[in-house]
Amino acid sequence: MVSRYGFRTQYEEDQSLVNLRQERAQNRSQELVGILTKELKSTWEDGKQKLKTLFSLTSLEDLILAPMSSFTGFLNRVRGGRDAFWEIHGVDYIHKVALEYLRTTNRAQRFNYRRRMKEVAESHPNIAKKIQVILDDWMKY
Repeated sequence: MVSRYGFRTQYEEDQSLVNLRQERAQNRSQELVGILTKELKSTWEDGKQKLKTLFSLTSLEDLILAPMSSFTGFLNRVRGGRDAFWEIHGVDYIHKVALEYLRTTNRAQRFNYRRRMKEVAESHPNIAKKIQVILDDWMKY
C-alpha cells in the first residue's frame, strides 16, 4: 500500500516486512531470555562446575543462548535423565524452542521449530496447553 499510493513510512531507512519481522522477533526474544533467566537461575546455581565446564558454559546467559544440544544436555544431566528433565524443565524447553524460533531468519527452520512443538505436545500432554499458548503468542509469524 505504501508503494502503490506513494506514502512514506516514519522510518528513514528501508523497512521491508522482513526487516520489521526480524526487529520485532529480536525484541520479543529478549523477553524470552528474561523469562528463561528467571526460571533457570536456581538450576544454574545448583549445577556442578564440572558439568558447566563439560558443556563450555560460563554463565546462565551462555546456557540460555547455547545451541539446543548443549541446553538440553546440561539440563538432562543436572536432573539425571529425560523423565526428570520433562517433568521439571518441559516449559523451559518450549521457551527455548520459541527463543530459537524468534532468533532464526530461516523460514524452513521456523517451520521445523513449530513442528517440534507440536510433536512435544503429542508426547507430553501435561504441557500441551502451554505449548498452544506459546505457539499462539510467540510463534505466530
